[in-house]
Amino acid sequence: MVGPPRVTRTRLGVWGGAFDRLDAPTLRATVADLDDLGYSTLWLPETGGREAMSQAALVLAATRGTTVATGVASIHARTPATTGAAERTLREAYPGRFLLGLGVSHPALVADWPPPIPAMREYLRALPPGPDRIIAALGPAMLRLAARHAAGALPLGMPVAHTASARALLGPDRLLAVVQLVVHGPDPTGLARQAVQASLPNREKLLRDLGLDPDSDRIVDALVAVGDPDTIAARIREHLDAGADHVALHVLNPDPAPAWRALAGIA
Repeated sequence: MVGPPRVTRTRLGVWGGAFDRLDAPTLRATVADLDDLGYSTLWLPETGGREAMSQAALVLAATRGTTVATGVASIHARTPATTGAAERTLREAYPGRFLLGLGVSHPALVADWPPPIPAMREYLRALPPGPDRIIAALGPAMLRLAARHAAGALPLGMPVAHTASARALLGPDRLLAVVQLVVHGPDPTGLARQAVQASLPNREKLLRDLGLDPDSDRIVDALVAVGDPDTIAARIREHLDAGADHVALHVLNPDPAPAWRALAGIA
């Protein structure tokens, strides 16, 4: 397996989109609880909240055994030299517990949006020599780039069929960590559908290629696991059977803490 072995220690992690809503003391207590619950990896996005490397340092300091990964840090937010220096600092301070994940971000967040594939390729080439890194990848071109120039890929919010195709493109020796959207319990307010609609702009063609109609109810079921722990565990097993090494839970419930507790250890 490529990359830090702790990423797949329990094959289950948490994608921390909710972390930015917490003040620093509450965040420290929350991630310490997730560490105690046995989640192997905490993934930290960078979508307009805290800066990714600073947040990683905060979370690493508050935990003991979990791996902390940027999931993902924008390549447009800092130079390759600055990213490499931050990575080296965190790796030295917390041996074996930091994983650098990189992404091209989203057109809505980046001025003068450059072509993503050349931008990522050049960024990876410009990084100082160092340990394994992974990249956010949805489409075939970015997945092939991950197979050639990175230790693996992190697709976010895609169906099991995408996991199978991603594994085929990455080959057997690259880390494939997928982010699964989850609603724990019933969904009377339509959280799942809202999340799917919000994610469609940069996924619609890929989903159509997988045979999913963006206007159908089937797409919501394919992208979001809704229900009790057994139902969600079944979806996780489907991803693992399709070739994923690790599944990170992106809990959509307004208060994700009960879901994190209920779902710990189900994979």
